[in-house]
Amino acid sequence: MDAPSSFFFNLERLVAQRKQRTCLKLPGARVTTSLGEMRSHAMSFYDDLFGAQQCSMECREELLEGLPQLSPEEKAALDCELTMEELTDAVNHQGGHQGSMTSPTTS
Repeated sequence: MDAPSSFFFNLERLVAQRKQRTCLKLPGARVTTSLGEMRSHAMSFYDDLFGAQQCSMECREELLEGLPQLSPEEKAALDCELTMEELTDAVNHQGGHQGSMTSPTTS
């Protein structure tokens, strides 16, 4: 390998290493380098952060008070199966946004 190639290869390797977590300080000031342990701790952290919490019925009622409610007819209309025509119409009228369901050949 010539010198410039070796230089850029090593530079890219250092940049990639800086992007990776090589260790994590766990509760109790213990440091781990195990990827599985770091992943497990991160998952439990985010589960705790974004997990559902219990609330009283009074708080729930206060939060939902005054929100518009669907009529029984509207509920029934939303519970029915989506037709291919409705799906095609929705995809075609995305307001200029490319969706993941559109083919690159049709745009």
